[in-house]
Amino acid sequence: SIRDPTRLPDPDLARTRRATNRRLYDGRALDDATLRALGEAVPSRDRTQLHWFGRGRVRALGPLVERAEELFYLDDALRERALAAVRFDVKDREAAARGLPVASLELSSAERAALVGLRKPGVSGVNAAGLKTLGSRARKQMESASGVLLIAAQGDDEVDVDVGRALQRAWMALTQRGLAAHPMTKLVSLAITPSAAGTENDLVKALVSAFRRTFPNVPDDWRLAMLLRFGWAEPTSFRAGRYELEESCAEISAPPA
Repeated sequence: SIRDPTRLPDPDLARTRRATNRRLYDGRALDDATLRALGEAVPSRDRTQLHWFGRGRVRALGPLVERAEELFYLDDALRERALAAVRFDVKDREAAARGLPVASLELSSAERAALVGLRKPGVSGVNAAGLKTLGSRARKQMESASGVLLIAAQGDDEVDVDVGRALQRAWMALTQRGLAAHPMTKLVSLAITPSAAGTENDLVKALVSAFRRTFPNVPDDWRLAMLLRFGWAEPTSFRAGRYELEESCAEISAPPA
């Protein structure tokens, strides 16, 4: 049951500052004290493990996220789902209640053109040059970070609630310390989603195996559930809105006494 609070605490300003920052970060090294403080701020739990890493792991992940970006957009289902979330019809600086306005992606003109080109694959398939452009962008994003957070999970889909809670707590801890953050989800999506048949499938399997080898301390029976890059960056040029509270919650009746 939920009762009215006995007192209202001062709001944590990190809640309003927190945003997905897709810019290139400044790549400065993360000091040991900050890395240790982040690990202590969000402890691992029974079914979730949080692994914090600095620049060394960032450099190892650069080529992997580049390849993941390309393979992700080669998969028809994954590509259509991702592009459906982008609001190509919203002008820059124009607010949108749903979806991701293109401006929030922080793309250059060439990168934006490549993304638009993926909406209508040609007769011979997805434009290879466009894939290379977006893959290069993902690599630059990762390699500009100061560190990465990997969240591993043990169990079925129900544990994803724990993953989400861990992610939000970690994101708040980063924001409170003035750090920007950006979930890098393409690798994780490829690891949990059946890929396109044929050559791409073998390539995805090899990529996912390389992804797991990057984190040898994660047990084999645990899923790599979330990857978040973080670092120092300029503020976002455009913030995508969040759903209103009534759209994010469902009202249920209390069970009979």
